[in-house]
This record gives sequence, structure tokens and C-alpha cells, in this order.
Amino acid sequence: MLITDILQQKNDPERYSIFTDGEFCIGLSAETVVVFGLKKGMEITGEMLCSIRSREDYSSALACALEYAARTSGKGARDFRVKLESKEYSAHTVNAVLERLEELGYVDDSALARDIVSRCLEKGEGELMMRQKLKIKGIDAQIINEVCDIDPELYVKAALQSYDKAVERYGLEDRKARAKVYAALQRKGFGSEIINEVFNINDEDM
Repeated sequence: MLITDILQQKNDPERYSIFTDGEFCIGLSAETVVVFGLKKGMEITGEMLCSIRSREDYSSALACALEYAARTSGKGARDFRVKLESKEYSAHTVNAVLERLEELGYVDDSALARDIVSRCLEKGEGELMMRQKLKIKGIDAQIINEVCDIDPELYVKAALQSYDKAVERYGLEDRKARAKVYAALQRKGFGSEIINEVFNINDEDM
């Protein structure tokens, strides 16, 4: 195939229309044109055209991912994968883009997981809720185990925060009220060991 013309597109000056043997062949970004050194009168093979298409898909997918990243923070690898797959990019292209996003610092599941744990503690949420949120975000199980393996006193502190709010709402006058406080802490993601410790701490202070 002989490149017979390369024309800048009217609606997007950053893109070019490539013509081979007198007919439109493919639309490419300026970057792809430069990377492959495409010019009028150049011969390209079918294999080279496949490489060009692959590179163009990668450039397009990366631009899509960066635009997505700019909208809101707190996205993990799974969020980007779902977004790109919804645009029907190939698995090869998606994986290549995710690798690049990691290099650029846009994808760091470990940092994201630590941030989620920190925010959960600040809101008085326990390990079970943390794990659920991390799993929903598509965080790897090993990372989840690592970030949730923190000083038990941090869980106790978070539980005390939720305990105070629950007591303010339900009181502690009788067994029924205490049961409601206990259930409220369970809903916040705390296990029985932490909950019992919090009750013991407050019973001693009474």
C-alpha cells in the first residue's frame, strides 16, 4: 500500500486522515503519525498497518483514561479497566494503558487502599466495612490484608467514636438499649472482640 495523501482533519487539527492508493485508509492522531514517520509516498505493509492501528488504539485509550482520571480522584485499576472495556478497547490495549497509568502515578491500588482505610477510621468504621469497601473497589486480596493489618487500638478508637454516637441515640438504660448500641457497632463493621472491649472500657468508666 502506498500512502497517497495525509490530510489534517478540519474538525480536529490534532488528527490526520491517511489515504492509501487514492482511498481513505485510517484516521490517526498526530502522535501516531510522528511515531511511525508516516509521509506521502511511503509504502506500508499490512503488518505495519496492524501495528499502526494498535498504537492508535493505545493512544486513544490512554487519552480516555487520563480524561477519566481528571474528573475525580480515588480511582483504582479496576475503575479504569471497567471504563476502558466499556469503550470496547482490546484486553491488550487496556493492559498496556494500565501499566502506563501506574508509571505515571494515576493508578496505585496500595495508596488508594491506605486512603480508604484512613477515611473509614475517621468515620468510625471497622475492619469488616473496610474490607467490603476495598473489595468493591477491586483491590487485590493481599493488599487488603496488608492495609487492614493495623494497630488494634486504632480500631478501638474508631469503635469508641461510633459507640458514643450510638449511645447518644439509644442510651444504655437497659439490656434492650445496649443491644441496639451493640448492633449499631456491628453495622459499622466491628467484630465482637472490638465491640466487647469498647463496652468494657465504658463500663469501667461508669
